[in-house]
Formats: sequence, C-alpha cells, structure tokens
Amino acid sequence: MRFIIHPRDHNPPHLHVRYQSDELVIKIPKNEDESFEIVCGTLRPKQMKAALSWCEKHQDYIWAYWDRLVQGVYANG
Repeated sequence: MRFIIHPRDHNPPHLHVRYQSDELVIKIPKNEDESFEIVCGTLRPKQMKAALSWCEKHQDYIWAYWDRLVQGVYANG
C-alpha cells in the first residue's frame, strides 16, 4: 500500500492510497474531531480499513507533510 500526497496539490487537503491497481482518495480532516473521509475510488474492504486506520494513527504526520508539500495552499484550522 502506498500513501501519496502530490506536491502543490489542490484543495481540499487529501491523499491518495494505491494498492495494486486500485486507488482511493481520502480527504484529510481539518482537526482531530473529524474523521478521514473517502472522496472517491475503492479498495478491498481489508485494505480500505487498514488505510483509514493508518491515516488516523498518523494524522499529525499527514498534516505536517501536506503543509510542507503544498506550502500554505491550505491553512490548518
């Protein structure tokens, strides 16, 4: 499973999850009270659950990475 955030990507903040030939786009929540949300795409149920779980556990890292790559395209908060 690969988690990808493209440099200087567009809003809303999101990441791509690729597994074999499948891809999922997940919206990054604005704060810890919100959940990661699937925008489009599909993975097998086991991989989808694993992807969302990884995102939840690494939310701070994902935000920092998004902010660094897009250089202020989206202000957290």
